Formats: sequence, structure tokens, C-alpha cells
Amino acid sequence: MDKPIEGEFVDGMPAMMIWSRSSRLYPCEREKGAFMPVSDFVKAVMNARYNGPWSIEVFNKSLQEQGEQVEQEHSVRARSGLDMLVEQVFS
Repeated sequence: MDKPIEGEFVDGMPAMMIWSRSSRLYPCEREKGAFMPVSDFVKAVMNARYNGPWSIEVFNKSLQEQGEQVEQEHSVRARSGLDMLVEQVFS
């Protein structure tokens, strides 16, 4: 998103819900505006010796776009983000 969400509600929806339901990015997508320090978080979890299951969820309104390439583009973005994350954490 271009700017931080201001106010309690936006378009009748709790403001923070917009980010959580329609504006998540894949790991390490800084060029698209990602700002969460995902690799730092993963390193902290690894340092805590967690060895259970992991999952990643992405809810982004771009998944609803029309076109034959949408699924492939998102698959490539997901794999690229995970590859970058693994490189940053385990290198």
C-alpha cells in the first residue's frame, strides 16, 4: 500500500483488516512495498530452536485479477520469495 492506514475504519471495514485480507505480499518482495522483516523473524524462530511445521498465507486482491497468467505469476512470485528467504536465513 502506498501509505499507512489512518483511522479506525476504511470503506466500512476495520482499517487493519484491509492489509490482512487483501494486501499481503510474498516474503522478500521489497520492490512491491514489503516492509516486514521476515528474514529476521525466521532467524529468531530458528534461533529459538523451533522445529515444527511452517506455513505461509498470502491474501492479495491481485489474486482475483483476470487473465491466464495470474496463477503462474503468483506461483513464480511465491517460489522466488521463498528462495530469497531461505538464502537470507541460511547463508
